[in-house]
Amino acid sequence: MKKLFALAGCISLVATINATPINITIFDGFNPAPEDGNTNFNSVNTQEWDLEAFFYDNATNELSMVSGFNAFGTHQEDIMIGDIFIDLNRNSTWDYVIDLNQGTNKLANDSYSIVDLAVGNPQFADLQEPYDASADRWGYDHSDALPYALISGGQVIGGGTFSYSSYKDFQGTHYTLGAIDMSFLAGEEYFVHQTYSCGNDLLVGNVTEPTIIIMLGLGLLSVAFFHRKK
Repeated sequence: MKKLFALAGCISLVATINATPINITIFDGFNPAPEDGNTNFNSVNTQEWDLEAFFYDNATNELSMVSGFNAFGTHQEDIMIGDIFIDLNRNSTWDYVIDLNQGTNKLANDSYSIVDLAVGNPQFADLQEPYDASADRWGYDHSDALPYALISGGQVIGGGTFSYSSYKDFQGTHYTLGAIDMSFLAGEEYFVHQTYSCGNDLLVGNVTEPTIIIMLGLGLLSVAFFHRKK
């Protein structure tokens, strides 16, 4: 009977872990960790410009992004959120992009396309304020934030709509762009990248099976310890 209860506890824990989005954000190498609360490349360090975290839900294969940047609001110099680029092998080659429907100064709606970049001669947008040594407007180089957005090319292989919500805490307002269906990459490990049109902040994340397995192992170890203690 005790073993049955322990097994039931493990199954319940597995279901709980699988139903909980995992923070997959990794250090981008350009500003002090953690990513939340910091912006890159000596830019203005306020909540509005902070790209904070990527989350992945293993149960639903859904990706979400949290930031202080309102993708449906207007910002200084018409800065807007960029697309989400995907690299399957961390080989500096972008394989897919979650192409958001951008308007002139903000997202036009909540739709997105999944684009295969291996075909169709994709063309990418440059940043609004790329580094120019002669003008030296900003005094720093943020080209490492590229790519920003897809202009044309590639092959659309899917799409959908994302959810959008906000909440407030001591930092200010946070916006969650989520429920992006990543089922087309189920079982794959991949790297995700996003910036906005000025490139002043960069957000990167990594979806890996080992991360999920480690979390599951720690959870099962906790159950085993609790059972042994009782």
